Amino acid sequence: MLAKDDNGQSKWRMRMLLLHGAMVVAPVAILLMHERFHINSLGICVFKEIAGIDCPACGITHSIMALCHGRIEEAFCIHPAGPVIFGIVVLMAMYLGFVLLAGHMEVEWKKEAKAYRIVEWSVVSILLVTWIGRLIAN
Repeated sequence: MLAKDDNGQSKWRMRMLLLHGAMVVAPVAILLMHERFHINSLGICVFKEIAGIDCPACGITHSIMALCHGRIEEAFCIHPAGPVIFGIVVLMAMYLGFVLLAGHMEVEWKKEAKAYRIVEWSVVSILLVTWIGRLIAN
């Protein structure tokens, strides 16, 4: 059962849970569609079409698909940040789900939101560093 709303913390946590849950479910849904309907390409990357180079996230879906198939080494080869980011998102969603369902609201949610911003900026940094490394390697 959801805990009593204290300064919007339950609403914030629910929004974050939905966001991170969608980030976990989307690659799995894409994987299932890929296997069921034999979809090889899911569209074009607008950044790649305009700039002529891969975007920072190019390959993450395929990386996560390889990870879901248990091909961990291949997942890291496709996009080194893919498995790391997927793991972070899964952990964030699990934490939020636990807090909301168990009603543990001891952590001041504004501090929690600040910690989430740090994690999110870390993920962006991982993407950019990986992207620059991939550009230099190619």
